[in-house]
Amino acid sequence: ALTLAADAAAQVTDGQRLAKSKCAQCHGADGTDTAISAPRLAGLAPAYLEKQLKAFAEGRRRSDEMTPIATELSEEDGRNVAKWYAQQRLAGAPRAPAANPKLAETGRRMYEEGNGNPDGQPCATCHQPDAVGNARFPRLAGQSRTYLARQLTDFKTGRRTTDAQMTVEAQTLSEQDI
Repeated sequence: ALTLAADAAAQVTDGQRLAKSKCAQCHGADGTDTAISAPRLAGLAPAYLEKQLKAFAEGRRRSDEMTPIATELSEEDGRNVAKWYAQQRLAGAPRAPAANPKLAETGRRMYEEGNGNPDGQPCATCHQPDAVGNARFPRLAGQSRTYLARQLTDFKTGRRTTDAQMTVEAQTLSEQDI
């Protein structure tokens, strides 16, 4: 049991080292960076993070910044950095209030109730009512509008093919919805 605990601690320590050397510039060493174009990784499920790293490496998710990094990471490296970020916590209100309260209210309504397209469903169905996500669907709370809009557009255009359900859902969104 002590060996397993020591191995797990070593994996997380290695993940922390990788996060500092490979990821911190965009995501922050603890995954709480507030860059508008990069996601906040703190507290995301490790399986989700590993899946995304693999998708970048395989070209199913495209990014000029992430693809080279994901390609050079071993599977073990990816697992370790995912464990590190999963153990970090996103605290406090990460974003400034909406500049346009009316637009924010429309977005909240679409998140909770959908956009009226019968082929789509509300975001809250999968990402949870409070947008914290779960092991299968990532947390959206705390991510920047810029990052979220880019991901929805990438799903809609086929640039991102990591989740068939999200690809279908994105097809129900208009440019104005995004």
